Amino acid sequence: MTGVVEATPTRVVGNRVPDLAPGEEPPLNEPPARSIGESLREVRTARDLLFQMVRRDLATKHAGSVLGFFWSLLTPMLTVAVYATVFWIMGFTPTAGEFKDLPFALFFFGGLVVWNVMNAGLAGGTGSVVGQGFLVRKIYFPRELLPLAVVLSGVVTFLFEFAVLVVFQCILGHYPHWTIVLAVPIIAITALLAFGASLFLSAMNVYFRDLQHFINVALQLLFWAAPIIYDVSLIQQQHPGAVKLLRLNPLTGLLIGFREAVLLGKVPGPWALLYALAWGVVLVLGGWWYFNRHERRMAELV
Repeated sequence: MTGVVEATPTRVVGNRVPDLAPGEEPPLNEPPARSIGESLREVRTARDLLFQMVRRDLATKHAGSVLGFFWSLLTPMLTVAVYATVFWIMGFTPTAGEFKDLPFALFFFGGLVVWNVMNAGLAGGTGSVVGQGFLVRKIYFPRELLPLAVVLSGVVTFLFEFAVLVVFQCILGHYPHWTIVLAVPIIAITALLAFGASLFLSAMNVYFRDLQHFINVALQLLFWAAPIIYDVSLIQQQHPGAVKLLRLNPLTGLLIGFREAVLLGKVPGPWALLYALAWGVVLVLGGWWYFNRHERRMAELV
């Protein structure tokens, strides 16, 4: 990894090694006490290192496989094909309301690409610090880069999946409108939620290693607790009270807004997006505070 370490372990931020006073021993891996603002400045200084981490995460995700990065596109497409086939055999239509005229495969794919950003951030971000323990023990760098790199890697993968989604909807005759540009802030909010949650989870996982296994179960629950594979209007018809609980999930508004903007050419309602944004800001601020509070012991525990 460029600009991180050569021989003697030193405190490194990006490509910057701070000056030491005469006779002062270089700190091997102990992070300084920092505020969120100072942490943010260090992360900004280490953007070259962050770029290298994102590139490495993308390169190693499917290293050794024949199709390589194409698995990132094939996996969601195969998932959509399996669900569409099963629901077709069962004669079940999981769409209603404003999405009733959309083919189910397009409806599902439109939700899955958003979900994959959150899923990548939570699943990969939880183990990001422990998984890079050899690096954390050896040198100092802003450890927030580890979960952030995983989230950004998921955003890069989303860009390819999004391109496939647009081609797919054009083939099916549902051409995108100018509202497709609203996908940018929606995915930015989704990434913000994923990063905030991954800051909490990656720091907690240093102390509680079972969390890595628990998160896989929790992600399955979260998958069904968000309208990824079904339409909220369908739930509204059968269980109106359950819809109120669904809307407490910030992902609900993001999924509906993304489908409206990209698949229907509608401007999504602002309140659900602002609600999700508020959740994202709270999670990032709280997660960063929690991460910084426990960062000083990470090197000795991983």
